[in-house]
Amino acid sequence: MKLLPLLAPFVILLVVSAADAATISGESTAALETTGPYAGWYRYDFTVTWDLEAGAGLSHWDLLMKMGCAEPDHLYASDDPAGYSNSEEEPENMTAVSWTMSFLPGGDPTTGSTGPAIKYEHADNPSANPGPQGTGSFWFYSNVIPEFGAFENALVGKSGSGTVTFGTLTGDWPSCSIPEPGTMILIAVGVLPILSGLKRSRR
Repeated sequence: MKLLPLLAPFVILLVVSAADAATISGESTAALETTGPYAGWYRYDFTVTWDLEAGAGLSHWDLLMKMGCAEPDHLYASDDPAGYSNSEEEPENMTAVSWTMSFLPGGDPTTGSTGPAIKYEHADNPSANPGPQGTGSFWFYSNVIPEFGAFENALVGKSGSGTVTFGTLTGDWPSCSIPEPGTMILIAVGVLPILSGLKRSRR
């Protein structure tokens, strides 16, 4: 019984430290585009949430990928803007901040990553800045086939103060595999879905 008063301060310290730890996490889906300029490619959609140290908003965040995703025939594209999030000034407005996307085949020196990365940066707008806590929706297009899982340290965010935080992505992540060229052509012209339907109808 005499140990309880001694242990209590340590328990409280651990709880406070866990609550103050910076975090970033995301969920993602990938769907095949069948029409439009990216027909035959996959659209990757992400919902990313961050909780950083007080007083330091999110400067940018990266999706980290395997080395094979930097091969010349692995292609990436985006819209402009390529994402939206709430801001410190308008936490309820989920389109307050616009984001742009870029592909970095050699990694992002600002976060210390050396493998290929998809980088999202917010537009320079003094009246709309991502706060220490926030949520955003982001997307890009790629011919890289997705794989599903929980990928630790696939996300990295950098705060305005320079702190780097790693987090887990749950959902679809680029596998670094791409379809055979003939398959891509069939998908693009809409033949593959028709062939799949014929196979199902014969069963």
